[in-house]
Amino acid sequence: MQLTDADDLAPDESGATPVPSRDSTAKDALSGVDRALQLEDLKEVGVQKMVLDRLDRAESRVRRAESMEFDYYATREKLVEARSSLKRLQSLEVLQDAGLAVGSALLGFLPSAWGSWGLTFMVILGAVVLIGGVLLSKRKNDDAA
Repeated sequence: MQLTDADDLAPDESGATPVPSRDSTAKDALSGVDRALQLEDLKEVGVQKMVLDRLDRAESRVRRAESMEFDYYATREKLVEARSSLKRLQSLEVLQDAGLAVGSALLGFLPSAWGSWGLTFMVILGAVVLIGGVLLSKRKNDDAA
């Protein structure tokens, strides 16, 4: 079965007539002109100016492409730095959350810890971990600002 352009239409374009797209590089007005230059053609001032103009345009495009390439690599380098910084901040955030959770849980045992020396030590350790989590949180917030 042969497919036609009508088969490529979207459902909402059922009544539309397909229009063939033109090739942007087609040069209809000068399609019959011989483009090869002879040595005597290059001696003409007009031809020299046209060649120099084309050369200037090509050099301009090359400079613009080189500038884009430089910007691309600079942006890529910044992206790598940002991802590294984000990874570091995420690991600090996990460490901070774990410190706050463990410290808070150990401080929750405070009422039952007064009678036992081991539990009192655990509560003190929990307080230290909790303070460490708070300090990590402050450091993370200072780095983000």
